[in-house]
Amino acid sequence: MPLNVRLRRVVLFGAERGEGREKLDKLARFADEILAVPETVPYSVEGEDELPENVRFHPRTVEDSDLSDLLADASFVVSDLTSRDWNERIVAECRKSGRLVNIIDEKDLCDVYLMALVDRPTMTLAVSTGGRCAFFAKEIRKELEHWAESRDALAEAILEAREALPGSSGRDDRIRRLRAAYNDAELRRLVASGCLNEACTRA
Repeated sequence: MPLNVRLRRVVLFGAERGEGREKLDKLARFADEILAVPETVPYSVEGEDELPENVRFHPRTVEDSDLSDLLADASFVVSDLTSRDWNERIVAECRKSGRLVNIIDEKDLCDVYLMALVDRPTMTLAVSTGGRCAFFAKEIRKELEHWAESRDALAEAILEAREALPGSSGRDDRIRRLRAAYNDAELRRLVASGCLNEACTRA
């Protein structure tokens, strides 16, 4: 079940490259704090200059750290480590304390599957194969990015229309008005012409 949640503290193993690095950027949108634990030391971080401000890299690998200390106060755990043995240890530790865990490309070790996100100012779309193939979900996400971008102006007009509706209007009335605006050919013409202010007013 897709949920848009804010996480208090995330621990991400193998965050310096590949899928782990991609998940780091994604999770930074929803987490107050991320502890990134590298697979090797010394390590090189892909896009180090673009790291979100709420990310802190641990100075040691999981092998040289106390696993229970690393996971203390974590609300969600993700791993892109190549070692199946360490991934199983992480899962066992998480399940002892009831923490949700995602092991990238190891479906049988996952409690949660991370979705490929299309994140626009007006909407967030999520694609998942239920852990079967992250690559395919990522490719579909790329196709949806163009579609979502083309709908930004229309979405903005509809969102502004929703916010302008009086709080006293009933749910059925709100849906009726929004559906009428969404199907309004003139509104869509204004959006296509770049007349967003006029489209918002009409909506």
